[in-house]
Amino acid sequence: MTTLNWKRRVAASTAAAGLLLLAACGGGDDAAQGTTTGAVSAQQALADNAAPHADRDDAEDAAGYDAASATTITLDDGASTTSDDSAVAIDGDTVTIGAAGAYVLSGSLRDGQVVVASEGDGEVKLVLDGVDITSESDSPLVVTQADETTVVLAEGSQNKLADGADSAADDEGEDAANATLWSSDDLTIAGDGALTVTSQAADGITAKDGLVVLGGEISVEAGDDGLRGKDYLALDGGSISITVGGDGLKSDDDTDAGTGYVLIDGAAVTADVGDDGVSATTDVLVASGSLDVTATAPSTEEDPSPKGLNAGAVVAISGGDVVVDESEEAVQGAVVSITDGTVDLTATDDGINASSGSGESMAAEDGVELVISGGTVTVDAEGDGLDSNGITTITGGTVVVDGPTRDGNGALDAAGGTTVDGGSLLAVGSGGMAEAPADGSEQGWLQASLGTAAAGATVTVLDADGNEVATHTLVKAAANLVVANDDIEAGESYTVQVDGDEVATVTAGEGTGGGMQGGPGGGGPEGRPGGDMAPPDRQR
Repeated sequence: MTTLNWKRRVAASTAAAGLLLLAACGGGDDAAQGTTTGAVSAQQALADNAAPHADRDDAEDAAGYDAASATTITLDDGASTTSDDSAVAIDGDTVTIGAAGAYVLSGSLRDGQVVVASEGDGEVKLVLDGVDITSESDSPLVVTQADETTVVLAEGSQNKLADGADSAADDEGEDAANATLWSSDDLTIAGDGALTVTSQAADGITAKDGLVVLGGEISVEAGDDGLRGKDYLALDGGSISITVGGDGLKSDDDTDAGTGYVLIDGAAVTADVGDDGVSATTDVLVASGSLDVTATAPSTEEDPSPKGLNAGAVVAISGGDVVVDESEEAVQGAVVSITDGTVDLTATDDGINASSGSGESMAAEDGVELVISGGTVTVDAEGDGLDSNGITTITGGTVVVDGPTRDGNGALDAAGGTTVDGGSLLAVGSGGMAEAPADGSEQGWLQASLGTAAAGATVTVLDADGNEVATHTLVKAAANLVVANDDIEAGESYTVQVDGDEVATVTAGEGTGGGMQGGPGGGGPEGRPGGDMAPPDRQR
């Protein structure tokens, strides 16, 4: 499946979940227009993908083994030994495991390699119990063939895998071992121990099929990507720290249906990256756990476009905590759906960008949508705050947007309009492109000019009886305010104050902004075309 077919994929996904409404919303000039998919949770989107080969229910079995019957391998420069010569071949500082079974590894190699090459059926379980392996010219731990491979981090153990700069010399080959820990097939990581992975120029951990993490304390430093599962990457447990020059979490298969997705469902991930925090050909799914991304391109990058979460099809957040501390665009996908969780986004361009990436038309794109039905969403953006090339729909949750200070962008920007049918929305930003909710919105809303309210000022909205219906302390200067919540009633009058001084009296349901009513999202800084929709460099 290629990212060019994302519309077909999104339609299939939401139809399978019973969520495809396919209802164009008509109305006046300010009404939302376009085709809506509706809210979709991470679990619902996952159901349309190929299931991971393991999940959190398998964690205990994956980490378990019979120590009495396991084969032991003691690594030592020029003197490695094993308890079973029939299953393990030792040639200098290269140790090759040739059969299914459990293997407990300990010791160190200054320039060596452990290879799994098991042609028969059955699982190969590698228990790392105090391992320190460096390879100057190759990947230190490689699975070239196995029916199933699980790396177990023994409880209380500290394990290290590292490679040299020369190990990435042939990484462009079809089956090149382009990671410090590399598998040609499915790979599972489990257990309660620690693993530190260091790659000078290549990826940290890669599986050519699916990569599943069920536990462990994992730290990855890599010149390229951090964790990459070509078919899928599923993080169901563990604590993962990533510092890399490329993408933090990545899945990039673009040929098979139901693949190319990244799932976070229980893991705690921090990622300091030079490109995207999470990059997926199809879906980025967050069901539980936590994700904290700092995405900053190096100064030598010619056209940087680092994103927090970047999906070719769906970004679905239905729980957990998602924080993007730095990015150009914090979240990007054709459909962005937030049904629950806590989301805190910071971007130098758009906070959330629902876009197909085409940027070819001023009209709303069918199937492109930003939908928020629950959770708490906070956005600090210097481009558009909530940006959609299709429509934006808010039916629940709490949304706060500190939008741009420049008039070329707005706190809200939807080509097909922004419909607010429930929940709470407070959006502040510049006035030149200020957008109000669509006329058909069921939630009461108001829009007001703030003049020029300085950063740190407190904006307060009072009803006719002097009751406070909204308040917000500005993160930066703002000229326009939009508020929608249960306390606002269409047709009623409201007073807006800045630091206690009245700046406007407005009627709910009447737009007073100074700019266009929506417009196509996906723009880059200063209105330039947006960044790449799909992960940039497909590895095969």
